[in-house]
Amino acid sequence: MDVLLFLFSLFYFSLGDIDYGTQRCVDQTGIIRSEGETWIADGCRQCSCTNGNVVCQKLHIRCYPRPHPHCIEIPGPCCPQWDCSTTGPDCSAVFCPGPPQDGCRPIIPPGECCAVDWVCPDCSLVFCPIPPRKDCQPIVPPGECCPIDYVCPDCSTVRCAGPPQPHCQPIFHGGECCPIKWDCGCNDFQGMIRKQGEVWKDPVTPCTVCSCHDRIVECFTENCNTGCTDHQGAPRNEKETWQDPIDPCTFCSCENGIVSCFVRDCPPPPHIPCTRPPHPGQCCLDCNPSLTYYH
Repeated sequence: MDVLLFLFSLFYFSLGDIDYGTQRCVDQTGIIRSEGETWIADGCRQCSCTNGNVVCQKLHIRCYPRPHPHCIEIPGPCCPQWDCSTTGPDCSAVFCPGPPQDGCRPIIPPGECCAVDWVCPDCSLVFCPIPPRKDCQPIVPPGECCPIDYVCPDCSTVRCAGPPQPHCQPIFHGGECCPIKWDCGCNDFQGMIRKQGEVWKDPVTPCTVCSCHDRIVECFTENCNTGCTDHQGAPRNEKETWQDPIDPCTFCSCENGIVSCFVRDCPPPPHIPCTRPPHPGQCCLDCNPSLTYYH
């Protein structure tokens, strides 16, 4: 009857999985398992749900030795059980205290029912290797301090949370399936995206240096003396404007250490003859006494 109920449950949930497009399994105890999920069955088998089928393999488990020479071995699913009541002293009515901690081995002299002492591992002095990932489950046999293996989920079946912003870059650590954090950079004062740790000079004020740390823009003003050198080799201060001494129609300025110049356009000459020469430093001819042209 139990076998028929198990087969019916497996068939029913398999149909449901096909409808939803997701493979599932039903383990030996009737629990529904997701595709890719792993678990320990019977204490000595590692099982997984693969393509809708339960696949198990036996683990290497260290079993307890025979506690007394007169004990009879009873085969078990993983480790043998010991019947110590058929021969030797009658221990069926004797209550023996348990071990002081898990993994202790009893010391039972001949003719005794209970342990007179225990051999326990001192795990406080043992340094165990770090698991490959935080989501891995250790397999520690009885009497051992450190795991002999780890059961880690397949990263292809692990769903990770998406980035907080589309341009964020994932940061992984220690073989984890999911990012431990996201590098989303910073937005500078001009709206540009800067990477984590990036350092740049502000385009508006070149003496201001900014950096991106943990999505925060930090700026400071460095000690810099910006200026320009004009076409004649003369030094010019920042924001200074001047008229070219050779071509009076050319006007220049110093902006962010760069010299920028433009040529001024003069109005067309009048129809009357113009014989008045321009004054020194004057750009346009002043041929009409009623008009004044500024340079």
